[in-house]
Amino acid sequence: MPQNDICHVLILEDMDTDIELLKRVTKKALPEAVFNVARTREEFLQKIKWVVPHVILSDYNLPDYNGLEALTHVHATYPHIPFIFVTGALNNDKKVADAVFSGAAAYVLKDELSKLRDILPAIMKTSKEKFEREEQERQRMRQAKMKLQKAVALLEKSDLAYDKKLELVGILKEVQGNLTKG
Repeated sequence: MPQNDICHVLILEDMDTDIELLKRVTKKALPEAVFNVARTREEFLQKIKWVVPHVILSDYNLPDYNGLEALTHVHATYPHIPFIFVTGALNNDKKVADAVFSGAAAYVLKDELSKLRDILPAIMKTSKEKFEREEQERQRMRQAKMKLQKAVALLEKSDLAYDKKLELVGILKEVQGNLTKG
């Protein structure tokens, strides 16, 4: 992401000292970062709707929530947002595997926070490129749907025989339906 763009960071963490450390390290990698902090499941689900973040930094274990649940929610709702575990709890191979297989962009141990500063710019760049590709595809699909709607309208007004018109309208509507599904 370009240096002058604001980067919205959502931190899911319940410890004040860790929140401050995350902010400090993140600012070194992303100077234009602005932060939103959630300490509970309810706050997290609420704040992710207020301002869709560009990146999420999450602890693995929280009193009423865990990072994998948060990651699952994020990927179902906002699949383009990179989710990074920043935790002391991923020193277990199974938890690390679960995090990676669930789609975490990375994980950083709290006692190695300097790694976060090193990986954030690359993760943000990859995320931005992925979002732009997806947006181009959405735009291409919108344009194709509009052209199909126009073709249906023109066909309905044409002088073709009624049975040929019906056949062509049916084909165009089927294509339009396939575009809507995909």
